[in-house]
Amino acid sequence: MGRIYLARTTGIGGFARKLVIKTLEVPLTAESDDAIAMFLDEARLLGLLHHQHIVSIFEVGRDDGRHFMALEYVDGGSAHDAWERAQQLGAALPLDFSLSVVSAAASGLHYAHTRKDDAGAPLGLVHRDVSPSNVMIGYDGAIKLIDFGIAMAAHRKTKTQTGYVKGKVGYLSPEQVSGREVDARTDVFALGILLYELTTLQRAFRDSSDLATMQRIKLGKVVPPSKITTGYPPELEAIVLRALRVDPRERFPDADAMRRAIEALGHRLHFVLGDAAVIEVMTQLFDPSVARPPSLDDDPAAEWASSEHDLTVRRDPRELLDAMRADTRAMEPLKKPPARPPLPPPRKKLRAATEAADAFDDSSASMTAVGPRPMFAEPVTGDILRGDATAPDGKTGASIDIPVDTPVDIPVDTPVDFPIDLQTPPSLPAPPPAPRPAADKISASSVAPVIGAHLIGQRGPSRARWIAVAGAGAAVLAGVAFIATRGASNAPGSKPAP
Repeated sequence: MGRIYLARTTGIGGFARKLVIKTLEVPLTAESDDAIAMFLDEARLLGLLHHQHIVSIFEVGRDDGRHFMALEYVDGGSAHDAWERAQQLGAALPLDFSLSVVSAAASGLHYAHTRKDDAGAPLGLVHRDVSPSNVMIGYDGAIKLIDFGIAMAAHRKTKTQTGYVKGKVGYLSPEQVSGREVDARTDVFALGILLYELTTLQRAFRDSSDLATMQRIKLGKVVPPSKITTGYPPELEAIVLRALRVDPRERFPDADAMRRAIEALGHRLHFVLGDAAVIEVMTQLFDPSVARPPSLDDDPAAEWASSEHDLTVRRDPRELLDAMRADTRAMEPLKKPPARPPLPPPRKKLRAATEAADAFDDSSASMTAVGPRPMFAEPVTGDILRGDATAPDGKTGASIDIPVDTPVDIPVDTPVDFPIDLQTPPSLPAPPPAPRPAADKISASSVAPVIGAHLIGQRGPSRARWIAVAGAGAAVLAGVAFIATRGASNAPGSKPAP
């Protein structure tokens, strides 16, 4: 019913800008009224949405009998293109890339779900067609949701009739398949499919036929990602499977809750989500100066032959449910699922944008395991046992917590040139006795961030012994003084003590 063109608008002073022109290719007849109304509904909805992750609309009109809208151009490809290109290369998409894409899509969807009109009334918008081909990814890191053509909203002139299922079969929600009412959690389910497919490079529900696919969606039959990809993070699998729950009440309550869960996971995994991760992967997948490889999306003849593209299915709901029930009864005798083939060997991974950050975090986390290292190049002063050693230039070292039983080699041939507090911090447990070193001298250059508690353990017993010796000496001196005093008092001619 429509076509997409790349266009250029120009102006004075050499101004030029690329645009996308979306046209409606139907004759102006009474039968085309519904198609025109749907087209104008999409333009009206886009005019109300202004968000960094939703494609912008600049103009809508009619020219030479054709309706058109001028849209923002994203120089890049869709998430489907990235998925397909990774398949061609036999490579896995890095997790920071996939999490960035889905997080951005969730942000745009939550904005659309909660948008109000100028009078303050909720739009009640549900996209209903969230799929990889409707998420655009730019070479500059931009991520944009497109195609609100079948979005549900209170302000639409056209309404979906009973018995119609709108959307792509592989990305429908259970409530769409069953003909129930939909809300924002329908788009959350589609986000779960998108995250599943980008991180596993496998289809979530696609089966041998549209009916079998919808049956799997209705029953929630999805293979856990960890059964497909070795080393799949359990926390990420929990997010995916929660979004794919059959009951909408068990999913994330809205797209923003899913976005927050994704970004929190990225933080725990030490990923840097955002433009850098997207640019890095898109640069490896596609060279902007070279045309992308041909895809089914480029073949108009194949477009409508595949159910992966826009699909409006007219089915009697009773017929559809009867077919699904029959399919379920046929599957009941199967007590156990057929054995799955072994996991394929791991795919080669594209270079991730956060590898440098990961390496830095790994090295800093394991710095106590590599042995003593000097904290500063010059002599340091301060209480280095508590981690607040100060260099001559005034810089202070970071606090470091070290297990008491960490072994440390401390040279003893050079006198230390800073004071050392030998008091055990109250928060540390009493260290076990340790053999005393040959001398009480340590080298300033050998003092590393790992010495604190262990040095306390070495010096503690020595101090206790010195205290004991000093106490014994004091007792002996007191006894000698007492005897001397009594002898003087018993001498001839002495006066009795008062």
